[in-house]
Amino acid sequence: MAVSSFLQENRVSVASAILTVILIILTPIVWIIGIMSAFSTIVNTGNVAEGIVVIGGTFLLAFVLALISGILQAIVLHQWGNVINNNIKNTKYIFNYAKEHLQDPLRGEVGFFVNRLEDFLVKPWPFYIYILFYILTFIPGIGGWGIILLIIASIFLLIYLSNIFRTTGKVSEMKDKIYSYLKGAKGLSSESFIFRIPQRSVVLVIVLFVITLGIYGAYLFIKLSTEINEYVSSDEKIRPELEKILTT
Repeated sequence: MAVSSFLQENRVSVASAILTVILIILTPIVWIIGIMSAFSTIVNTGNVAEGIVVIGGTFLLAFVLALISGILQAIVLHQWGNVINNNIKNTKYIFNYAKEHLQDPLRGEVGFFVNRLEDFLVKPWPFYIYILFYILTFIPGIGGWGIILLIIASIFLLIYLSNIFRTTGKVSEMKDKIYSYLKGAKGLSSESFIFRIPQRSVVLVIVLFVITLGIYGAYLFIKLSTEINEYVSSDEKIRPELEKILTT
């Protein structure tokens, strides 16, 4: 039985990514509606205490929505690195196995590819530091320090995002070289190509995020989640054919 049939790929929860964006959009809307409702109550009834209660309830609801969206966001961000790293480990395993059965000039290229894969694993430390600073922003009474902590958290999030872009780009580039050879020399079908995650500049991401007032960030959060899934799915699909060609 083919080795590839035992290798399982993880997936990013796109549903969680979509729900995260929805909750992020709902949070300020809840705030606005709550404040307007409290103001209306005070104006119409003159009951300031009731207005304060409305504002308190609004704050609690907004806080819960922000907390849930933060947790979901952390889960999806962690899945990005986890899914990509699992794919790299599976890729290393299948090419390592193929190298032992390959009698071809490509053997040296495959060996080089396998040895380089470990260098491209997504480093998790920026993600964990991001989570730490993000959690600190929820501490009651943090005051103006919350903005500073959020900026620091965003910096490490961008470092993590840069690692994601770098990893998918480098691994895809190395796979392209091997697949191009196999297409011409081994008969790999032209349809059997890995989906490539578009390469993005972190600087451009920041610019677009600012220009669109965060809309691009929401779009990228969902889009990249679907692209990573498509990437590993196409890899999973081609793997049996790839293994057959390399070991025959």
